[in-house]
Amino acid sequence: MSCPGKLLIGLVMAMLAGAVHADTLGALMKAAINAPDGRASGVLDDAVAGMISRTTGNAAPVAARIETVRVFRQAGCRRLKATLSQPVHGQLDRVFSFEMNLCRDGSAPRESLDLEQAAGRFGALQSVQ
Repeated sequence: MSCPGKLLIGLVMAMLAGAVHADTLGALMKAAINAPDGRASGVLDDAVAGMISRTTGNAAPVAARIETVRVFRQAGCRRLKATLSQPVHGQLDRVFSFEMNLCRDGSAPRESLDLEQAAGRFGALQSVQ
Protein backbone atom coordinates (compact mmCIF):
# COMPACT_ATOMS: atom_id res chain seq x y z
CA MET A 1 0.00 0.00 0.00
CA SER A 2 1.26 3.47 -0.83
CA CYS A 3 2.28 5.91 1.87
CA PRO A 4 -0.71 8.27 1.24
CA GLY A 5 -3.05 5.25 1.50
CA LYS A 6 -1.55 4.24 4.85
CA LEU A 7 -1.83 7.83 6.06
CA LEU A 8 -5.50 7.96 5.11
CA ILE A 9 -6.27 4.66 6.86
CA GLY A 10 -4.42 5.90 9.96
CA LEU A 11 -6.43 9.13 9.92
CA VAL A 12 -9.73 7.27 9.68
CA MET A 13 -8.75 4.84 12.45
CA ALA A 14 -7.72 7.74 14.71
CA MET A 15 -11.07 9.45 14.11
CA LEU A 16 -12.94 6.24 14.89
CA ALA A 17 -10.97 5.60 18.08
CA GLY A 18 -12.33 8.78 19.67
CA ALA A 19 -15.65 8.83 17.87
CA VAL A 20 -19.10 7.40 18.02
CA HIS A 21 -19.32 5.40 14.80
CA ALA A 22 -22.60 5.94 13.00
CA ASP A 23 -23.54 5.24 9.46
CA THR A 24 -25.83 8.23 9.04
CA LEU A 25 -25.75 11.94 9.70
CA GLY A 26 -29.14 11.66 11.42
CA ALA A 27 -27.82 9.06 13.88
CA LEU A 28 -24.88 11.31 14.77
CA MET A 29 -27.19 14.28 15.30
CA LYS A 30 -29.38 12.25 17.65
CA ALA A 31 -26.25 11.01 19.43
CA ALA A 32 -25.18 14.65 19.99
CA ILE A 33 -28.62 15.51 21.39
CA ASN A 34 -28.30 12.60 23.84
CA ALA A 35 -24.61 13.12 24.72
CA PRO A 36 -23.78 14.76 28.07
CA ASP A 37 -21.33 17.12 26.34
CA GLY A 38 -23.62 17.72 23.33
CA ARG A 39 -21.13 16.35 20.82
CA ALA A 40 -20.77 13.36 18.52
CA SER A 41 -18.46 12.44 15.67
CA GLY A 42 -17.94 9.62 13.23
CA VAL A 43 -17.37 8.65 9.63
CA LEU A 44 -20.42 8.81 7.39
CA ASP A 45 -21.49 5.94 5.20
CA ASP A 46 -24.83 7.21 3.92
CA ALA A 47 -26.47 9.21 1.14
CA VAL A 48 -24.90 12.44 2.45
CA ALA A 49 -21.39 10.96 2.14
CA GLY A 50 -22.27 9.69 -1.32
CA MET A 51 -23.50 13.11 -2.42
CA ILE A 52 -20.32 14.79 -1.13
CA SER A 53 -18.12 12.20 -2.85
CA ARG A 54 -19.98 12.63 -6.15
CA THR A 55 -19.76 16.42 -5.86
CA THR A 56 -16.04 16.48 -5.05
CA GLY A 57 -15.09 13.53 -7.28
CA ASN A 58 -13.23 12.11 -4.27
CA ALA A 59 -13.86 8.68 -2.74
CA ALA A 60 -12.12 9.54 0.57
CA PRO A 61 -14.23 9.04 3.71
CA VAL A 62 -16.40 11.88 4.97
CA ALA A 63 -15.94 12.66 8.68
CA ALA A 64 -18.72 14.37 10.62
CA ARG A 65 -18.45 16.39 13.84
CA ILE A 66 -21.69 17.52 15.49
CA GLU A 67 -21.81 19.98 18.37
CA THR A 68 -24.60 21.65 20.29
CA VAL A 69 -24.84 25.40 19.72
CA ARG A 70 -27.96 26.05 21.80
CA VAL A 71 -30.24 24.08 24.12
CA PHE A 72 -33.93 24.93 23.75
CA ARG A 73 -36.38 24.93 26.66
CA GLN A 74 -38.29 22.11 24.94
CA ALA A 75 -36.90 18.80 26.24
CA GLY A 76 -34.60 16.99 23.85
CA CYS A 77 -34.29 19.90 21.40
CA ARG A 78 -31.04 21.56 20.32
CA ARG A 79 -29.49 23.78 17.68
CA LEU A 80 -26.72 21.67 16.20
CA LYS A 81 -23.71 22.61 14.10
CA ALA A 82 -22.54 19.92 11.69
CA THR A 83 -19.07 20.06 10.20
CA LEU A 84 -18.43 17.52 7.44
CA SER A 85 -14.91 17.14 6.11
CA GLN A 86 -13.21 15.09 3.45
CA PRO A 87 -9.41 14.83 3.13
CA VAL A 88 -7.88 15.73 -0.21
CA HIS A 89 -4.36 14.48 -0.92
CA GLY A 90 -1.91 17.39 -1.04
CA GLN A 91 -4.54 20.04 -0.34
CA LEU A 92 -6.59 21.42 2.52
CA ASP A 93 -9.53 19.23 3.53
CA ARG A 94 -12.86 20.06 1.95
CA VAL A 95 -15.16 21.26 4.73
CA PHE A 96 -18.93 21.72 4.67
CA SER A 97 -20.71 23.27 7.67
CA PHE A 98 -24.32 23.99 8.50
CA GLU A 99 -26.57 24.48 11.54
CA MET A 100 -30.09 23.26 12.18
CA ASN A 101 -32.65 23.03 14.96
CA LEU A 102 -33.59 19.45 15.80
CA CYS A 103 -35.42 17.51 18.49
CA ARG A 104 -34.74 13.95 19.57
CA ASP A 105 -37.87 12.73 17.74
CA GLY A 106 -36.72 14.32 14.46
CA SER A 107 -39.08 17.31 14.61
CA ALA A 108 -38.16 20.99 14.82
CA PRO A 109 -38.40 22.78 18.19
CA ARG A 110 -41.57 24.81 18.67
CA GLU A 111 -39.57 27.84 19.87
CA SER A 112 -36.94 27.66 17.12
CA LEU A 113 -37.42 30.88 15.12
CA ASP A 114 -39.56 33.97 15.51
CA LEU A 115 -40.32 34.88 11.88
CA GLU A 116 -41.45 38.40 12.75
CA GLN A 117 -38.16 39.04 14.55
CA ALA A 118 -36.21 37.60 11.60
CA ALA A 119 -38.16 39.81 9.17
CA GLY A 120 -37.16 42.86 11.21
CA ARG A 121 -33.48 41.95 10.95
CA PHE A 122 -33.32 40.75 7.37
CA GLY A 123 -36.13 42.63 5.62
CA ALA A 124 -39.44 41.25 4.45
CA LEU A 125 -39.66 37.48 4.16
CA GLN A 126 -41.13 36.16 0.94
CA SER A 127 -42.36 32.71 0.07
CA VAL A 128 -40.66 30.91 -2.76
CA GLN A 129 -42.89 29.22 -5.31
